[in-house]
Amino acid sequence: MSNEYCIMPDNPPIWRNKRVYGTVRHEVFFGVKNRQKSIEDGLVIFLTPDLHNMDKKKAIHFNIKFDKETKMFAESVWLMYYNKTIDDFIKRYGRNYIMNYFEYYKETWVPIIKQHLKNAETYEIKKEIKTRFYKNIQLNERQKDVLWKQITFEADVC
Repeated sequence: MSNEYCIMPDNPPIWRNKRVYGTVRHEVFFGVKNRQKSIEDGLVIFLTPDLHNMDKKKAIHFNIKFDKETKMFAESVWLMYYNKTIDDFIKRYGRNYIMNYFEYYKETWVPIIKQHLKNAETYEIKKEIKTRFYKNIQLNERQKDVLWKQITFEADVC
């Protein structure tokens, strides 16, 4: 059996971190864009056929909870193993699985934007900050409005 790169910890009886007889490789992040990245980054697990795609209730390809929990765990392993940030993960895999975008932006961008607003000397600069915020945040308009209100209320500006 070939030795395949895997950074995931062994988790028997759910999955193995190396190919053993009777298991199949599952790329944690699959699809056209992410399957190869999962292989390169070692985000693969080895499952029994039943847990991979044979059992319509338990298999990772059919059990949404199992799939999401594995993705969340794999993301946290990737962050620690490669000493990266959630932003790095999003750049690599297109999204984050540990927390939703709203919570992510609330925790990461809101404090930074509040500080920029407090330091802004003119209304025009504050308006430009708001324009960039609305352009760059990947949320729906309602979520952007909620965050913006929180930012401006807590920063006591605009």
